[in-house]
Amino acid sequence: MPIHRFAAIDVGSFEMELGVYEFAPGAVMRRIDHVRQVIPLGRETYNTGLLSHASVEEMCRILKDFQGIMKSYKVEEYRAYATSALREAKNNRLVLDHIRVRTGIRVSIISNSEQRLLTYRAIAVRGEDFAQMIQDGAAVVEVGFGSTQISIFEEGALSSTQNILLGSLRVREMVAQIPAGSKEQGELIREIVDNDLVALRKIYLKDRIIGNVVGVGDAATRLSMLFGKAKAGARGTDKAPDKATVKGNPKRVLMDNGAIDPKEFAAFHDRTQQMSYAQLGELFEVAPDIAALLAPGMMIYRYMIDLTGAKRFWAPDVNLCEGIAAEYGAQKKYKSPNHDFGLDILMAARSTAKRYKSHTKHIQNMESHVMKLFDSTKSIHGLSGRDRLLMHIAAVLHDCGKFMSMRNPGGCAYDIIMATEIIGLSHREREIIANVVRYNQEPFDYEPVLAVRGYGGIGQTTGYGGAGAWLGSAQAGRGAGTGAAAPGYGGSGLRHDAGGGGLGAWNGGGVDDAAAGGDAGAGGDVILIAKLVAMLRLANALDKSHRQKLTDCTVKVKKDELVITTPYDGNIELEKYAVGLQADFFEEIFGVRPILRQKRGL
Repeated sequence: MPIHRFAAIDVGSFEMELGVYEFAPGAVMRRIDHVRQVIPLGRETYNTGLLSHASVEEMCRILKDFQGIMKSYKVEEYRAYATSALREAKNNRLVLDHIRVRTGIRVSIISNSEQRLLTYRAIAVRGEDFAQMIQDGAAVVEVGFGSTQISIFEEGALSSTQNILLGSLRVREMVAQIPAGSKEQGELIREIVDNDLVALRKIYLKDRIIGNVVGVGDAATRLSMLFGKAKAGARGTDKAPDKATVKGNPKRVLMDNGAIDPKEFAAFHDRTQQMSYAQLGELFEVAPDIAALLAPGMMIYRYMIDLTGAKRFWAPDVNLCEGIAAEYGAQKKYKSPNHDFGLDILMAARSTAKRYKSHTKHIQNMESHVMKLFDSTKSIHGLSGRDRLLMHIAAVLHDCGKFMSMRNPGGCAYDIIMATEIIGLSHREREIIANVVRYNQEPFDYEPVLAVRGYGGIGQTTGYGGAGAWLGSAQAGRGAGTGAAAPGYGGSGLRHDAGGGGLGAWNGGGVDDAAAGGDAGAGGDVILIAKLVAMLRLANALDKSHRQKLTDCTVKVKKDELVITTPYDGNIELEKYAVGLQADFFEEIFGVRPILRQKRGL
C-alpha cells in the first residue's frame, strides 16, 4: 500500500505551525510531526496595519527551517496558508512575494470562511463525536488570535455563523493599553466579551437549542491537554478528588465522550480568574505572555456555555494544519469525508433567506428549476459541479433583497450577500453569487470591472488581502474545474499543491478558485456570471406567479431550442410571457432559445 507524505503550514497571527502527515488509501491520516514557532505577526498588523521587514525576515527564517524538516521527511506536496495577520496587512502582497523569492515557498492568504471550513474539517475527522454533537445542536466557538468565529449547527448541518473581532491577541492588545492591575484586567476582558456577544445572543441564539459548545483554538487545546492529564491522573479511582486541588487544577474527571463538564469548567474558570499570568502560566506549563492570551479564550468559552445552557463542553485538540491535511486527503480521495460540507453551505444560505423573509415555497421551487436547467444543459454550458453549487445558492438567495427594498432588490441583495459570511465559500465565490443575484434584477453589464465596495472587483486586481487577481493573470484559472491548478515549484523541490475546492493558491493572488469552474482568466468570471444569470432569470420566469404551477416540468435541448414542457393544465400565460422576456438573453448566452410548452391531457 503506497504511503504519501504531505505537509501543512499555517502562518498565523501569533504562531507559525508545520504539520507533517502520512496518508494511505482508505486509512485515517496520521500526524508524524508538529512544530510551532511563536512570532506575533498580529501584534504589528492589528496596531499598525503593516508587517515590518524584521518580521518578514523572521518569517523567512522559520519557513526555511520548516523546509528542512519537510525535506527530511521526504514530503511530496505541501500547502501553506496565511490567515488574519497577513490578510489584514496592507503590504501583504509584498510580504508574500518576498517569502517566495527568499524561500521558494508559496504562501496563500485564505479568507476567513475558508479558514473556518478547514477547522471544521479537522474536527469532523474526529468522527462520531462531532457527528452526534451537531445533531443534538452545537455552537462551535473558534477563538483565534485575531477574531472569534461562532457557528451554530442544528440537526447535523450548519445553520448560521458570525465572525467577531474578538480574538485573544486583539483583546490582550486592547486591555494592555488601559492601565489596570491583573484583577481589573480580568474585569475589562469580561466587559469587552459581553459587549461584543450581547447582539449575538439577541439575534442568533434566540429560541435555539444548543446542547454542546465545541471550543477550538489555543485556549481549547491547552484546556484539552490539562483536563486530559487530570483524567489520566484519576484512572483507577472511583471517586474524583474534591475541588480544592493543587494550583487550581481541574477536578480529575471528564465526561464519557471526552467532553468537559460545563459546571466543572465554570468552577475551574472561576479559580483561574484569581490568578496572575505567572500563576496561570505555571498551571498550563506555558510562558506568562502566552498565558495572558489564554484568559480571553477561556472567558469566551465560559460566556457561550452560560448563554446557551450547554450540557457539554468539548475541546478537541485540533488546529488549522490538521484541517489543511484533511482537505488535502479528501480531495485526493485517500479517505471519504464523514460530513457533507456542501450541505452546510446550502443550509447556511437557506437560513439567510429565511432571516430576510424570502418566500419559502417560491425559493424551493426555484431550487428545483435551476437544478433542472443546469443538469439538462450540461452539453451547452460547460460548467463544473462547483458552479452548480454556486447556481443553487444564488437561487436560494435571489429574493433576499426585497427585505430591504422592493424598489431596488438586486442592489440590496448584493449588499446582503457580500456582508454575509457563508462558511466554505471564498470571497470570489461570494462575489460571483452576489453579482448573479444582482443581475437577475438589473440589465446585465459585460464590463469586466464590477466594483465591490472596498475589495476591488471582478476583472481587476482586488484589494482584499490577497483574494486574487482573477482576470488577466497568466497564473489564474489553470486546471479549471478539475480541483487541481497548475503546481508551483519552490526552491525546496517540493510540489506546492494548488488545487482543491477554492483552497490552495498562487503566491500573491491569495485564493485560486480555478476549481470553482470556468476559465478564471481573461474575463472568465464575467462569462460564468452571465451563464448563471441566464439560468436564474429563466428559472424565475418559470414561477413568475409564485404559485408553483410548473413543478413537474421537463427540460430538454433539441437542436437550437430549449424545450420546457409542463403537464399543468391550468393557465400559464403569465409564465409564457415571462419566459419570452428572458428568451433573447438566454439565447445570446447559450445559443438555444427557451420555449415553454403545455402538454395537454387527452
